[in-house]
This record gives sequence, structure tokens and C-alpha cells, in this order.
Amino acid sequence: MTTSTEKTGYKWIVAERESLDPYVDYEKIWKLSTCYYVNDFMMNFLYTTGFPHFILPPHGGEVMYRSNTGKAIHHPDKRESDTAKHFWRWFELGPSDLATQKSIKQVNAIHQGIAKKYPGRYTSWRTSRTRCVGSAPTCIDCG
Repeated sequence: MTTSTEKTGYKWIVAERESLDPYVDYEKIWKLSTCYYVNDFMMNFLYTTGFPHFILPPHGGEVMYRSNTGKAIHHPDKRESDTAKHFWRWFELGPSDLATQKSIKQVNAIHQGIAKKYPGRYTSWRTSRTRCVGSAPTCIDCG
């Protein structure tokens, strides 16, 4: 028998979100919205349809291709999986969690390294970092 305090189905998520203050509890609201409503299909869909945004400038594809050495070219599944692992961590733990901050610093370091190897290909380092970090629950400036 299910009691009214047990969390079954998805209706409790809506009630929980509605009871929260968006200015104070935004991390929990984001977690409830993403961790319970976004499944692997939706994450893959968002990744696939959102990815072109990051390489829209003509030189963006060059950064991905990297003279036929890019991870997205030779290991596309691994590239997506690695990205999804970071996203899920950010979604679940929120921006104030140290593991999220470490993850964002790691992603930014990777992208900064690529930007240094391909100068002028990113519109600007600040733009590329904002695009990456902008995917997180809130923008965290990692230096």
C-alpha cells in the first residue's frame, strides 16, 4: 500500500518544484527538471541538435575536425559519452558542488588547450568558454 508521503510516479516532482523558491532553490528545481524528465534519448537529441551551435562559424568545424585527428571524427561515441557524463554531473549536483566545479574546469582546460592549438578558430576564448559553461545549470567562471 502506498502512503501519501511516498514518492511514486512523476506527480510529486511537479508539486515539489512548485513548492520551491526559484531564487533560492534553483539548483534543486534544475535537478528535479533534468534528472527526472530528461532520459538518454532526450539527452542525445539535445546534444545532436545543440552541437551545431558550437561549430556554427566556418572555422568551428575545423576545430572539430583538427586535420582528421579530432575525437569527434575518430571516436564520436566516446566524445558524446564523455560530454554526457559531464552534463549529467552538472545537472544532478548543481553549480555549487565541488565535483561540478572540478568537471567544468576540466572541460574548460580541454577546450582552452584546443583553442591554443588552433588560434583564431574560436570567436574568442571567452565565447567558447561561455558556450561550454552556459550548458551548466548556471554560468560558473572557472578563471
